[in-house]
Amino acid sequence: QVKVDGECLTSSYKSIYEFFEEKGLDTDLLYQFYIAFRGQQLSFPMKMYDRELVAQKIETMVQENHSIDSRKLTDRYGFSTRWIQSIIRQQQKEQHVHG
Repeated sequence: QVKVDGECLTSSYKSIYEFFEEKGLDTDLLYQFYIAFRGQQLSFPMKMYDRELVAQKIETMVQENHSIDSRKLTDRYGFSTRWIQSIIRQQQKEQHVHG
């Protein structure tokens, strides 16, 4: 395994290296990260979770009659409580019409 020299990294890799250090992760994992992603232009969206996939998950929860805490889902997925409640209401309406 290659030993990473944290003092000579480009700024992008240096940021990741420092993140690894802060989190107590093995900084030599950066080399594996480098091999996997070098040359690629990465961009990370502001939202970590996909809106459609979260909506599907909430719809499934409603279909399976799980108790749903909108605030917890807001904290977990980063979407507004209003949006989450609208998905719940919409699914409940559909269930009522088709149920």
